[in-house]
Amino acid sequence: MSTTRLASDIPATGRTADGTAFDISGPDGAPVMVLIHGLGLCRRLWDDHLPALAAGHRVLRYDLYGHGDSAPPP
Repeated sequence: MSTTRLASDIPATGRTADGTAFDISGPDGAPVMVLIHGLGLCRRLWDDHLPALAAGHRVLRYDLYGHGDSAPPP
């Protein structure tokens, strides 16, 4: 898995070994919240809500296979 991390208040982005694209936002040590998009959408569905959610949570968003920035299914 590769990630890019600049500071705790700047989102980390990356891609897993199987090609799943993800990002992580919010303070280290906060409760974790996982956001999953619906069919035909991508993790950016949550962009408008992310600032409020990441204020008190560590938010993980990822793109399912074949959606957004993720690779197609193996």
